[in-house]
Amino acid sequence: IVTAFLLHVTRGFERLALVAVMLAIFCLPFGWQNTLWAFQSTAYFLILFSLVSMGFLGLGSSRVKDWIAGLVFAGAALFSMGSAAALGLALAALGLVVARDAGRMRRGLLICAAGLLVFAVVSITTPRVSGHAAFRATDPAQFLALLASTISWPLVWTPALFLVADLPLILLVSGRLLRRIRPDTLQDAAILLGAWAAAIGAGFAFYRGGIETDSLVPASRYFDFLCFLVPANALAIVALVRNWKTRST
Repeated sequence: IVTAFLLHVTRGFERLALVAVMLAIFCLPFGWQNTLWAFQSTAYFLILFSLVSMGFLGLGSSRVKDWIAGLVFAGAALFSMGSAAALGLALAALGLVVARDAGRMRRGLLICAAGLLVFAVVSITTPRVSGHAAFRATDPAQFLALLASTISWPLVWTPALFLVADLPLILLVSGRLLRRIRPDTLQDAAILLGAWAAAIGAGFAFYRGGIETDSLVPASRYFDFLCFLVPANALAIVALVRNWKTRST
């Protein structure tokens, strides 16, 4: 799905480079736990439904049928895994960025509202398992240490480099918020994809921070989600290069 979208919004060398990045990432079996453990197949349904929902709600047109389709797929993601809450957070984050764009405040607020709705529904309907409370991060330092590891993917063994790993996205979001970069769909896709993967990482750091702090390396079943940080940053690089070329001509 992501590759098909890249073919739609890129051109020439950009297209070849981004497709090469996608092939290099997704041909590797780093998420072997999700592949081999049958009950973990829900992870792939969550990815599928979340990506389609983000496409309709965050990147689609303002037509009512797009909003309905996006919410339907968000509901399907909800029935896949509780991590569907990350979809709502990602949409809310994109909505806030879009609302800063000139003339796009209404659309940004609608996207943000849709994201908050999805997040609220997931939070209310997800069952609470009392035994899982012991797995949570017990203090902010524990949470932040594991969060730095997750969002630095694939440099999870060197969490201090998360600023390097995600620098393109950081620069893109900063430029959009400061209105230094003219917005387009490619940028929205990069921000949405990166925010979704980061939200998954944040959820993992909070809800499993109490049992993963010895190595600070997430289990491989989370890599299938965190790996989307790479195409998100690749899209951000393309967007930044496009903006630089536009400003220099």
